Amino acid sequence: MPDLTNLPKKDGRFDENHVIVAIDGTKAVAAHGDREMPIWGKALAKTTLRHGEAGATLQIYALVRYIEWMQVPQAASPSK
Repeated sequence: MPDLTNLPKKDGRFDENHVIVAIDGTKAVAAHGDREMPIWGKALAKTTLRHGEAGATLQIYALVRYIEWMQVPQAASPSK
């Protein structure tokens, strides 16, 4: 199980797009290896009957915000 509190950063910042793609599951993420993780975008669209894909997008966005909040602050690098 991956440690979601310490995700790799892109340019020193939380990589929101990478997390969205990983959760949504409609695009393959090479670093994920096999497809054990469900395609949550489709599953969430089915559970939000009246809102479909829009509701799924909102739920995924809320998950991304939560995962971003969970990130462990990195220690500042010592100045030279």
